[in-house]
Amino acid sequence: MTKQPTGLGLWEHEHHLLGLAILLIPTVILLVDELTRKNEAVPEQEQRAADLEPRARRIPRRHLIGGGLFLVMLVWMAGTNGAGLLLGLGVLFIAGALFLWHKERVTMRTLRRDLGPPEN
Repeated sequence: MTKQPTGLGLWEHEHHLLGLAILLIPTVILLVDELTRKNEAVPEQEQRAADLEPRARRIPRRHLIGGGLFLVMLVWMAGTNGAGLLLGLGVLFIAGALFLWHKERVTMRTLRRDLGPPEN
C-alpha cells in the first residue's frame, strides 16, 4: 500500500526536462535582454583598492565594534530558544536606543555650537 503524497509531493512529476525548461526561461530572457542592450552609459573605472583604505580608516572604531556585536547577536538569536530570543531582542533594543541617544546627543552639541551666540 503506497501513501498518498502531501504538500509539495502533490506537484511531483516525471517530466524533469519540463521543470528544467521552466527554470531556465527567465534566465534566457534576462540574458537576451542584456545582450541586446545598447548605448548604455558606462561609468569610468575607479581605483577601488586605493579608495577603500581611506574610507575604512574614517569609520569610527565604536561603529565597527557595534556592527560586529550586532551580527554576533543576530547569529546567536538565530540558534536560540524563545527565552534566548527575547533576551537577544532586549539587548538589541537597549543597544540601539543607547546608540541613537549618543548620536542625537552629539548632533545637539554640534547644533548648539553652530547656533551659539555670535562672537564679537
